[in-house]
Amino acid sequence: MNLEVSVNEALRACGQLVAVQGDEQARFYASIQPAGWNTQMRTEGTYTRFGRTDPRRFFYYGPLTGGGEHVCAGAVIKTGQKLYEILICHDFEYGGAGLFRWAEARLIEGGMEDGCTDGV
Repeated sequence: MNLEVSVNEALRACGQLVAVQGDEQARFYASIQPAGWNTQMRTEGTYTRFGRTDPRRFFYYGPLTGGGEHVCAGAVIKTGQKLYEILICHDFEYGGAGLFRWAEARLIEGGMEDGCTDGV
């Protein structure tokens, strides 16, 4: 059984179509899920050059190829009308082979500087 193929099939079945900003031609399936936490966090958003950010964190699970190789710290992921900034990124490996890419992301609200949030 090829684990990478199985993981990619699961991402296709349970994920959503995404693209890395600046490389919208490479669309692929990934899963973006809210991350839970046990402590109180700030509830007010902060402002960046991208707009107001949501202080909550999200986990990204995606492929290592087919566009997923462009997911790295600082990249912006587009899915539908939502934008996520990748904060940290790691490849999950099993038996010395890469299976998928895991990342922590935050939701960007307000779109990019021009306010445009074109869908994927």
